Amino acid sequence: RGSIDTFLLKCKDVGTLTRLQVSSDGSGLGSSWNLDQIEVTDTVRGLTTTFPCGRWLDPSDPPSLEQTLLPRGVGGELGMLQQYEVVVYTSDIRGAGTDANISLELWGDKDHTAAFKLETSSNNFERGAKDLFKLLAPDLGELSHVVVHKASGGLLGSDWHLQGLEVWHPVLKKRYFMACNDWLKVTPA
Repeated sequence: RGSIDTFLLKCKDVGTLTRLQVSSDGSGLGSSWNLDQIEVTDTVRGLTTTFPCGRWLDPSDPPSLEQTLLPRGVGGELGMLQQYEVVVYTSDIRGAGTDANISLELWGDKDHTAAFKLETSSNNFERGAKDLFKLLAPDLGELSHVVVHKASGGLLGSDWHLQGLEVWHPVLKKRYFMACNDWLKVTPA
């Protein structure tokens, strides 16, 4: 509470930071975290960039465990994140549902997202289900494609038949439909 944690990372020059992706696994007692902001200092250039958050990362709200942060502008204004809505359709065929972890990347002509874990408090990706997820991300421009990841858990019935998905782009006021109609399986090595 009210503490500041400082970390020193040695890495190659990554250039100007345009966003940060922060996540928590939500494990441990009292793992809810109210993240005020992150400051990144480039010790070579002597530049400090502030990434405001002001939100809780809370295991009782799984989507909150991953946050995309944009830098505060030169005039102190907050970077604008947009709320994309993604509807995932699981096929209505025998064995189509899964309990595996699913994540999604959105790709546009301006930018792309990191992988967002798709999870709500309901039982997602059941046979014939339509699951809605809300993702915060910068303006990605015209969407070109999505990348769907299915965790390779060794659970019986972890294969998943994805019918397709739709994405609402809040800036362009446009809905994108993407069909799959195929199994996402773990292939033996």
